[in-house]
Amino acid sequence: MSNINYEYKGDEKLRKEYIHKLKLAQRAWISFRDKNCDVKAFQIESQSQTYETLINDCKNKMTLARIEEIKELK
Repeated sequence: MSNINYEYKGDEKLRKEYIHKLKLAQRAWISFRDKNCDVKAFQIESQSQTYETLINDCKNKMTLARIEEIKELK
């Protein structure tokens, strides 16, 4: 967030618009992540511990990758 504040410190309107769009993108990404992980675990019984482990591992890996993507945004 400090990168965003630095990049747009001279233009509050543009900064707010950027943050708004980033929030929308992040909400869409969370939905994508959850559905993508559901597909990856589709053949596993949904009430099993294996299913939960697979879902959590998938979400963790995708979230770590997303963090790196967001760090690179300007």
